Amino acid sequence: MLRSRLLTKIAVGVYYVLPLPLMFVYARQLLRRKSLALNAFLAFLIAGPLGVVFYNLVPACGPIYLLGARFPWQPLAVQQLGEPFMASVAAARNAFPSLHMSWALLIWWYSEGLAWWTRLGLFGFLVGTALAIMGVGEHYFVDLVAAFPMALMIESICSPQLPIQNRRRLAPLLTALVCLLGWVWLLRGGVQITSHIISWSLVLASISASLVLHARLQSAIFLTLESSELSSE
Repeated sequence: MLRSRLLTKIAVGVYYVLPLPLMFVYARQLLRRKSLALNAFLAFLIAGPLGVVFYNLVPACGPIYLLGARFPWQPLAVQQLGEPFMASVAAARNAFPSLHMSWALLIWWYSEGLAWWTRLGLFGFLVGTALAIMGVGEHYFVDLVAAFPMALMIESICSPQLPIQNRRRLAPLLTALVCLLGWVWLLRGGVQITSHIISWSLVLASISASLVLHARLQSAIFLTLESSELSSE
């Protein structure tokens, strides 16, 4: 990506255009189904404050701020990344988890029910966001992985149509929280995972569990909304 000036400009554009799809999805759902629009509005709103909590649990900055012009061709050795070096890096510690990726996921999830071409474009934005934030060095891969349980936790919090004790809402909330805290423990504890099978299994488990639980939560929300709309008629 960085070898192409055009691709770099596109990536930066995708990175900074985030507020537009946020507003677009909220506005479209506001016209279509107000209760779902309220869910989306709350989710988009609280993602920032919740992200700050985890920023403080894992105070990390993206590789572009560590390497500067050397990114990505000249990575530093682990031995060089000591406390004195990290203290000298003047950058915000806002890498873990990637809120950009979390917002992009929430945009895609809350676009459910919109026209297929709209959803296709928003899915393209989701993929483009993942490529952009990695390509320009704002985040590490693990930050994107953690964005899945982060988005799931936010979605479950912002689903007032279901009581908190409902398993379709409580299970995603608890699973996402445990998953996020698990990644915090692995990263903060400096746990050395030498097996690629174990590391990739953790990645796939985090993503797949988030997607499955999201689908179940979303299905329960839509069923509740449809029931309430039928009863009101």
